[in-house]
Amino acid sequence: MVRKMLTFRLNKYTDVFEADDELILYSYITKKHISIKKDQLDGNVITIPDQDVKHYLGMHIIENQTIGSYEEYQVLRDMARYSHSLLDVILHLNYDCNLRCPYCYQNNVDKNAIMTEETINKVCEQIVFLIAQGQYHELSLTLIGGEPTLHPQIVHEVSDKLSSLSCPISGIVVCNGTSLSDQLIEDCRRLGSFTFDITLDGAQDYHDQLRFYPNGQGSYHEIMSNIRYIQNKYPNEKITINCNLSKKNISGIKGLCDDLQSFHFNGRLIFSEVFSSPHSSYEEILNRRNSEWYEAIKIAERYGFVNDAFLRTSHLGCGMYHSDAYFIDPFGQLFSCINAIGNSAFQQTSFTSYEEASFDFARSQRIESDGLLTKHCRDCKFLPVCEGGCTYLNEEVQKWCPRWSFEHNERKVLKEHLLEEVE
Repeated sequence: MVRKMLTFRLNKYTDVFEADDELILYSYITKKHISIKKDQLDGNVITIPDQDVKHYLGMHIIENQTIGSYEEYQVLRDMARYSHSLLDVILHLNYDCNLRCPYCYQNNVDKNAIMTEETINKVCEQIVFLIAQGQYHELSLTLIGGEPTLHPQIVHEVSDKLSSLSCPISGIVVCNGTSLSDQLIEDCRRLGSFTFDITLDGAQDYHDQLRFYPNGQGSYHEIMSNIRYIQNKYPNEKITINCNLSKKNISGIKGLCDDLQSFHFNGRLIFSEVFSSPHSSYEEILNRRNSEWYEAIKIAERYGFVNDAFLRTSHLGCGMYHSDAYFIDPFGQLFSCINAIGNSAFQQTSFTSYEEASFDFARSQRIESDGLLTKHCRDCKFLPVCEGGCTYLNEEVQKWCPRWSFEHNERKVLKEHLLEEVE
C-alpha cells in the first residue's frame, strides 16, 4: 500500500536539533519530541505520511492549517490558566528571618509580620471551602517566609486544619535549613507529600559570605548537619537544595557537590540566579548574558544531579496568570507574584473575600492580560517557556528578552539530553 505524503509547516514553537543522520523535533508546548529523517524537512516545511498527521498535531509539532501557531497556543494557555484541577496556594507565614542574606528581595517588607491565629483560621477555612466546591482534585501548598521554620506552631495549626481534606496534598517548605525541627517535619508528613527546599549557596567559604546570622557567623555547617539528620532519620522525605548563583559563589559549585557526595546526599540539586530587585542593593548579580547556569548544571551532572533543561522557567505562563494560584501574605492579602509580596502595585484583594464581586475583578486584571508580549515574543519559539519574560522584573527593573540566555543555557542542556536519549 502506497502511503500518501502530506506537507505541513512546523509549529512556531517547535525546535529542531541535528542528530547524526536524523533530526529531533521538540515541542516547547508539550515538551515532547519525535525523530525524523533529514530529507523530510525542507526549511520550515515537513513531509509526513497522512496516517501520522493526527499524532504530530497532538504533539503540536506541526501547525494546524485552520488556526495559526500563536492562536492555537492562546487556547492551550487559557486552558492552563483556568484548569481548575490543582489548587495552588503559596502561603507566606511570616516575614522575619534569622539570616541576613545581602541579596534578599524582601528587604521592603515588615520583618515583624507574622500570621496571626485569626488569619490562619480564615485562610484555612477558605482553602477547605474551595476544595469542598468539588472543582479542585488536589492541593499544592507552599509554606514560605521570611523563614517559615521559625514558627513551627503556625505549621502545626495549618496541618491540624488541613490534614483532614479529602484530596491529595503535596507541598514545599521553602526554608534556609537552619531551624528544621522533628515536630515541623512530622506536621508536614501528616499533611501530605512535602519537599524541603533548602538554600545552599556553594561550598562553605562561599555560602557563609552570603547566608549568615546577624552576628556575622556563617550558617553552612548547621544547614549541612540538618540535611544529614533529615536524610538519615526520614529517608523517605524529599529534599531539594537550591543554589542561588551570583558572581560571589560561581566558583563554589564543585566544592558544594563534593560535600554533598561525602554523605551520599540523595535529593535534588538545582540552580537559580540571584536577580536584580528594586529593594536590594546587591551588586554581585551575574550579567544577564551569561552561561554560568549551564556550567553549574554540567558540574552537578558529573556528580549525578541531573535536572530538566527548562526547570527554572514557567510553562504556559507563570502563576501570575493562573486563576488557581494564590500568593498570600501574612495578613491574608493576595498578591499576583511571589517576588512582589509587599509591593502595592501587585496587591489584589483579601483571600477570604472570595465570594465578593470585587474578588474576581481584582484578580482578573493580571490573569486575563498578556503581560508585555510583543510581536517578537509571539513569534519566538521559546514563548511557551517564557511568556515575554518575568513580568515582575520587566515592570519593576527593566524589560529584558531572555532568548540569548535560553540559547546558551537551557537549550544546550536540552540538546544534550535529547541526543543521549536517541543514542
